[in-house]
Amino acid sequence: MPAWRRGQAVSEWREIPGSAMSLLVPSREAKNTNGASAIVGPNARLDAWCGLSIDTRSSNVWSAANGGHGDYYGNEVCTIDLLADAPAWVEWFAGSSGNVVNISSSPPAIDASRARYLDGTPVSTHSYYGQQFLERQNRALRLGGSVSPIGSAFETVEGFDTSRPRGQGAWDPAGTFGLCIGGSFGGWTPSIAWAATKDPVTERIYTLAYPKIWRFTPATTGIGGAWEVLSNLPDELNSAAMGATAVDTRRNRLLWLLGVGSPDPHLCDLDSGAWTRVPMPASAAADAMRSARALGASSGSHPYSSGMVYVPEIDAYLVRQAAGGGRVFRIDAATLAVTDLSTTGGAGVSPGAPLGSEQNVYSRWLLVPQLKGVVYFPRSASNAWFLRTH
Repeated sequence: MPAWRRGQAVSEWREIPGSAMSLLVPSREAKNTNGASAIVGPNARLDAWCGLSIDTRSSNVWSAANGGHGDYYGNEVCTIDLLADAPAWVEWFAGSSGNVVNISSSPPAIDASRARYLDGTPVSTHSYYGQQFLERQNRALRLGGSVSPIGSAFETVEGFDTSRPRGQGAWDPAGTFGLCIGGSFGGWTPSIAWAATKDPVTERIYTLAYPKIWRFTPATTGIGGAWEVLSNLPDELNSAAMGATAVDTRRNRLLWLLGVGSPDPHLCDLDSGAWTRVPMPASAAADAMRSARALGASSGSHPYSSGMVYVPEIDAYLVRQAAGGGRVFRIDAATLAVTDLSTTGGAGVSPGAPLGSEQNVYSRWLLVPQLKGVVYFPRSASNAWFLRTH
């Protein structure tokens, strides 16, 4: 184990010193074609509705062109090695520089060419749940998002080859990984923050956006893969946006909860695509977990978005929400009963990212199998925290 992790007890939280992303100063600045900077700056790489992905073979966490809209134009690729004795974010690829962010009205905002800057590299985005890692192809993927500078949502999937040496521009050609929610609008979509998760065993990726659930199967040779419709979403899920999802690899099913649509969890059988509404057994913890969804819906246009992982060693889903402190909800994978996970040492965990009314976690809550627990990145100015689970 790395130095920071040694001696950590099961259910203990630990802060990882020096792991705040705000400590990493970008080496370049992308500006719009008028020479103007974005309004928030590098902190938006986490704070502006963004997630992260993890290569579970190396325990490296990746941020691929995070930022988005008018908050941050930089499209650098950053990584942090959790197996290091003193983990710290590094800039793996510096990204764009100069006045490359297109603010002209041609092409129009709904044109999919807007998914790349004028220098041909992928734009910065609010990535929501869209940061996913494909180990078999050494790719940090970003599944669409709300793009710089216009904020419109795109479903273009971008892949960055993490096996290439540091400093190289290793983005795949546009179109290598297709469109992740059906391509009905040619790459532009009126939806944002669609649910997305990966099966860590098969490496299939699932996305949910009304009216369907889509499945990506990686190619067995070469780079890329194929998207297909698994099934239609139940009507009561509405758009299903903002929902936390994770795959129960024992039962081969996906759990969706706490997003736009039903207040109840829904299970999807990943063999048949059949959906089942499964109300959670009543408990004080279940009520508390739901309260963040209700609070978000009352304060903005969307529920607050949770982070969720499935931990096979304890056969449970673990849900993290944006409030500070060490609270984690444990959902029994067989019964969906919700309890508070008993933890220690988490009183100092920072509240989540502060922008706007839509407090969120998305995929900043990541399972780290080699370290036997879950890492959480609350916000740019906060160190990461690690919870040992087994």
